[in-house]
Amino acid sequence: MPVFPNRVPNLQQIGPIVEVVIFPSQPIYIKMRNEGQNPPSKKVIALIDTGASGSCINDPIAKELGLIARDVVPVQTPSGTSQQPIYDLGFSLPSLTANIIPIQALGSDLEKQPYDALIGRDILSFCTLIYNGWDNSYQLHI
Repeated sequence: MPVFPNRVPNLQQIGPIVEVVIFPSQPIYIKMRNEGQNPPSKKVIALIDTGASGSCINDPIAKELGLIARDVVPVQTPSGTSQQPIYDLGFSLPSLTANIIPIQALGSDLEKQPYDALIGRDILSFCTLIYNGWDNSYQLHI
């Protein structure tokens, strides 16, 4: 089980963040590989958000990777309900790119945030997260 420990001097303000890699959906990824193409990917910073039931990515990342929204769904946020696109994509941590997790992630406007993705409980259901506020550290066990 890989472990990703991290210590952040101001963990309470920044939150637990981790670098992740976003890929096109598994069928598109496999098709491109079989055709000898290099599937696009994007390394981004993601906030681990235990309050989010699902994961999301910044809309410009979806456009950059050529992801096509499978649907538009209503999403309840602190500021009310909004309609957001949902994408099929692959998600991985940089040292585990051989293990791409297929997920459906919402497209969101994260432009004003210091991260480009949220890791929600859909991904955390495969993990153990230890948040240690006393020493400003956290561990993500996958």
